[in-house]
Amino acid sequence: MRLAVEMLPEDADPKLLARLRNDLEEMNQLIGEFIDFSRGLQKETPQAVDLGHLLRELAHDADAGTARIECHVTESCVRPLGMTALRRILSNLIENALRY
Repeated sequence: MRLAVEMLPEDADPKLLARLRNDLEEMNQLIGEFIDFSRGLQKETPQAVDLGHLLRELAHDADAGTARIECHVTESCVRPLGMTALRRILSNLIENALRY
């Protein structure tokens, strides 16, 4: 895909080229994150995770002022999970929700 973009005619719309290059960079980043994530899933030992605490922490960290994020957890929910993988998944979901 990158080769196809680079081979476009010199008179191609600069805005279109910029969008295509940006999309390619985002795809490369997503692929890299997925590869890192899949490697982490294979290695991570499950540990007791309080989901409510983790969700409140992530909501607090992501609250950038442009959008208000609230987390209301009424009961404790502790489960044996891969903490790093779960944190990455939930952070990505929150980040995507804020972005899009």
